[in-house]
Amino acid sequence: MNEPRSAPERRWGLFPALHAGRFASALRSAPLTAAGLGLFLFLVAFSWLGPLLIHTSPYAIRPALLFLPPSWAHPLGTDDLGRSFLARMMYGGQPSLGVAMLGTVNAVVVGLLYGMSSGLSPSWLDKVLMRTLDAILALPTLVLMIFFAALVRLDALSLILLLGLVSWPGLARIARNEVLAYKQRDYVLAARQFGAGTGYLARTHLLRSMLPIVLVNATFTVADLVLTLAGLSFLGLGIQPPNPSWGGTSRQRLESRDHRGVVAHPVPGSRDRAGDPRHEHDGPGHSQPARRTLTLPASPAARPAPTTPRLAVEGLRIVGRQQGRTITVVDGLSFELRPGRMLALVGESGCGKSLTAAAILGLLPWGFRIAQGRVLLDGEDVLQLPPGAWRRRRAESMGAVFQNPLTALNPTLPIGSQVVEA
Repeated sequence: MNEPRSAPERRWGLFPALHAGRFASALRSAPLTAAGLGLFLFLVAFSWLGPLLIHTSPYAIRPALLFLPPSWAHPLGTDDLGRSFLARMMYGGQPSLGVAMLGTVNAVVVGLLYGMSSGLSPSWLDKVLMRTLDAILALPTLVLMIFFAALVRLDALSLILLLGLVSWPGLARIARNEVLAYKQRDYVLAARQFGAGTGYLARTHLLRSMLPIVLVNATFTVADLVLTLAGLSFLGLGIQPPNPSWGGTSRQRLESRDHRGVVAHPVPGSRDRAGDPRHEHDGPGHSQPARRTLTLPASPAARPAPTTPRLAVEGLRIVGRQQGRTITVVDGLSFELRPGRMLALVGESGCGKSLTAAAILGLLPWGFRIAQGRVLLDGEDVLQLPPGAWRRRRAESMGAVFQNPLTALNPTLPIGSQVVEA
């Protein structure tokens, strides 16, 4: 009899390798993370479930209850209009947290689009986009928010857009740096070699790889925007009265002539710790340019075959930049590969074997280029093809198996799906 199969573990969204059991184990091993997540969930429950328990309107004006001290009926006292501070804190948490989280979503979307576009763009366009981003980051955030708050009508939508406007540049820089690091990974280069377009690479490989660090920084952004929104509301430029908010409640308390009430506001920074379990940034390194020159003469095949070479390399010369000067990495390399035959390039580490393979595939890393020579595939010089035609030709006729599985395979995708992709 066949043994019954156990139920498959549940997987979460864009994290196919993250299981519910692993997430619970990560929380148990990180008590500060669990405490931060618990405090954040408490704030959410305080703001959305609390009003269902107290049955007190935050808008009702009660002249007989002005400036009451804390009591069982009003645990945090009342304000100058007889409104319960506890009720206004609970109801004020809804727009404070909601606007901050939606503003963070806005910032993450814009930051990812801008940063990934910059990282995947040609060098000249990347420089233009980053200098523009530097100019935006140089603007004083508080002055910029006050300026726009004085121009537009202050409602939930305008606040979400305003907070997203001042928060996305930092996330864009992080996204761009992650793209520059991950796009040279072997599994990304292999996907390009198989004919994957820029959109597919960004969506399937780059976004999955960089999403953990982006989410961690997004949790920091939520806390920052809660404090920013509270500051704007305190200055009268955020959530407008009589709508309750944490910043507005603080301002009302300071403006009250009677200070017998107590106002205690939760600290939104607890959200920061909740993102730590997903923060596993392995800091991909950068390849070092080769220092030796590989020079191989053309050698005839041991047994001449009547067929034409499937692959022929003629006078290949690869150069690169190192410390401000041009160096020759591969010089005068020529060989032929006929159907049914195998060819081995043998040399010491750093002599240019991997760069030769990358040059044949059209996947040379940044800083290297083919200065001379031809690469003939079935008699056609592929170096003269347009990028789109060369990508289709390469996907149909060539393949690569990289030597290091730790970098050749995408750790966020199952191996089976990558085999299907190949």
